[in-house]
Amino acid sequence: MNTARSSWFLAFFIGLAIVACTLALFASPAYADYTAAHSDFVAAQSDYLTTQADGGATIDSPSKNAKFDCGKAVTVKAKATYTRPDGFSIFSTPKNYVYLRVVKDGVQVGDLLNGSFTSIFGATHTVTLPSFIPETEGAYTIEVHHDYTYDKDKNHVELDPADFVADDSRIIIVQKNLQTAEVTGLDDLVFTGVALTPVPIVTIDGKTLDPDTDYDVSYANNVNVGQATVTVTGKGFYKGSAT
Repeated sequence: MNTARSSWFLAFFIGLAIVACTLALFASPAYADYTAAHSDFVAAQSDYLTTQADGGATIDSPSKNAKFDCGKAVTVKAKATYTRPDGFSIFSTPKNYVYLRVVKDGVQVGDLLNGSFTSIFGATHTVTLPSFIPETEGAYTIEVHHDYTYDKDKNHVELDPADFVADDSRIIIVQKNLQTAEVTGLDDLVFTGVALTPVPIVTIDGKTLDPDTDYDVSYANNVNVGQATVTVTGKGFYKGSAT
């Protein structure tokens, strides 16, 4: 009986020791050995900044050439896969950042935006990035980039726009509604017995639109004496109609 009891106690204490060692392993700070492991790097760069890109990020939504309205928020989702940086243990979980850049006519619109995620073991995450609001009509290129950007104290450091290299990009179309457009150039005409098709001048927010690319024109009641109707309907970067 005593031998059995002694064996039970021995097994019990061995089990406790194994559990304690396991907890200590997982509880060890993920970045505890950062300075030691990267001592040559710290000496070489006084700001201690490192940026290590993984395989990149891909835009999950919106779809290519999706259409949006001026002045309304556009939300982008991107997929990125966690990759452990060099020099970190398999149990480390550094935060990952997915950056969003918006470009119109070759010029960046606003600041870089970013979302983040933390994961382990190569999981893929869909990150919802902060919304941006396109103020003018046109084609916008949305670009995403997945980076680790941190300093030796685990503080997030913003990616410099000059260092941004897109992993994936997509063009979206932003449209302005012609409901508030001004239609002019439609003077009274003399009855001729055939359909009259005067060419309207369409302006919106002080900009004169191009009849070839920006709108279509339709006519009603434009043969007989009376009041005809001219309707312009937006296309391309414009939507809606004005009469």
